Amino acid sequence: MPPDRATKIGEFIRQNREQKGLSINGAARAAHFDPSTWLRVERGEFMLSPPKLQEVARALGVAVEDLYALAGYTMPEGLPDFGPYLRAKYDLPDKALEQLQEYFDLLRNKYDEEGGEE
Repeated sequence: MPPDRATKIGEFIRQNREQKGLSINGAARAAHFDPSTWLRVERGEFMLSPPKLQEVARALGVAVEDLYALAGYTMPEGLPDFGPYLRAKYDLPDKALEQLQEYFDLLRNKYDEEGGEE
């Protein structure tokens, strides 16, 4: 796995943990990890296996598909959300990702209301 993927997923995990107000110890405990392992993942030192990413997803309350996309794993039963896909595919600043997500939501709502037609 390229080191940049490990770094990106580590940042994603750290940001989500902090947004949830979880300490490293609390998040690690919820995922059944040793806190030092959790910290190393957040630092991008290594990547977790798919089953371990599922534990992280549960602990953080995020979609496992999003973590898989960032890690470069495939998951046949679902696709990642728009934001994590862009994070995994392109190196954009968070502000740009937020703006793209807002525009995507606007378009999706417009076409949902119109029944998918222009």
